[in-house]
Amino acid sequence: MGKGNAEMVIGLRRDPGFGPVVMVGMGGILIEVQKDVVFHRAPVSESEAARMLDQLKSKQILNGVRGAPPVDRAALCRMIAAVSRFGAASGDWLQELDLNPVLAGPDGAIAVDCLLISDS
Repeated sequence: MGKGNAEMVIGLRRDPGFGPVVMVGMGGILIEVQKDVVFHRAPVSESEAARMLDQLKSKQILNGVRGAPPVDRAALCRMIAAVSRFGAASGDWLQELDLNPVLAGPDGAIAVDCLLISDS
């Protein structure tokens, strides 16, 4: 995969009241500036992940702007769903998982950095 058109963040946190909650949004430094993220209780299907992407304020970036091609939304949805399934199946030991940035481009999506926090 070449350079991504969009920097995304995909994460999961274990909430004491709701259990595992998956998060997706604009990543890289944009997460600190725009705080454009969407949350959903895990696990989510790929179609639910697509609806999460559609809720982002910056969703037009995913469709390609300023001559950039659209990102591979199916690859992003597969990654979101996989992170959510992992979080739902992991039990209480997984407290937090952050993939940031996830480089999304026309040929797929790849996580560049990962942070995992366990309870022990």
